[in-house]
Amino acid sequence: MNLSFIKLDIDILNDSKIKFIVRLPDGDKLFRFWIGLLCLAMKSARPGIIEIGDNIPFTPEMLANHFDLELTTVQLALNTFEKFKMIEVWDDGTMFITNFIKHQKLDKIEKAREVSRLSSRKYREKIKMISDGHVKKNDETDKEKEIDKDKDKEQVLLQEFDQFWNIYDKKVSKERSFNLWEKLNVKEKEEIFKVIPAYIDATPDKQYRKNPDTYLRNKSWNDEIYLKKSVKEIGNFVPESNHYLE
Repeated sequence: MNLSFIKLDIDILNDSKIKFIVRLPDGDKLFRFWIGLLCLAMKSARPGIIEIGDNIPFTPEMLANHFDLELTTVQLALNTFEKFKMIEVWDDGTMFITNFIKHQKLDKIEKAREVSRLSSRKYREKIKMISDGHVKKNDETDKEKEIDKDKDKEQVLLQEFDQFWNIYDKKVSKERSFNLWEKLNVKEKEEIFKVIPAYIDATPDKQYRKNPDTYLRNKSWNDEIYLKKSVKEIGNFVPESNHYLE
């Protein structure tokens, strides 16, 4: 797995086996030797196995030389570790750290690496898509949809205002009137369409009718309560902009 670290329990010195080992003659050397074996087991191409190369196991003599220890110290350590089932020795002399993969959580590490590899691959694929223009094309499609939606809103807004402008029928300050109309909400527009016919009947002479921008700016339709009693139906226009302008 090519890991550059090993996992050690922070309470390792309180472990009953380790406590016994460090009390033996040269116990500190035995403990250091145990940590060294764990490191060798992680360096192995087959994690957990103490081998110098593929299918070439370390011998006690090689271990003594590697860790600069007396051969008797190494043999005492190996016998103790095997007795406590900390290591296993196979028939060919190969040594294996018991439950090494479990204690080092190598399965979880491998899963995490796989997740990381998948994430990296997806990221690279996305970058490639961007460089190939695919994502850009999708972004342009989304922008086109937004533009089309804005055009639809504008079309409905113009349709509503033209309806108001034709009914009100006092052709002054059209631009200011449109700007005011654009700021109205749906309910206000619906109320205007209900009230305007009665207001037009009450002011047949256009010179006495408020300018349309004044009517909209002052929200005059709210003040002319008496006119609502004689509201007339006007055309078949039903604003289609509700879902855009709320």
